[in-house]
Amino acid sequence: MTASKPLLAFIAGSSFPALLIPFIVLGTAMMLRPEQGFPPQFLLWFMPQT
Repeated sequence: MTASKPLLAFIAGSSFPALLIPFIVLGTAMMLRPEQGFPPQFLLWFMPQT
């Protein structure tokens, strides 16, 4: 079964930003308040396990 192009575009358009949002938010937070840094393994705890 092949998926239609609009469905693939919807999946790509919704999943790609959802993967980048945590990095953008945490990166902005680390730039604005570097004295309250997160531990390096925080992203591993934050991202879902597969």
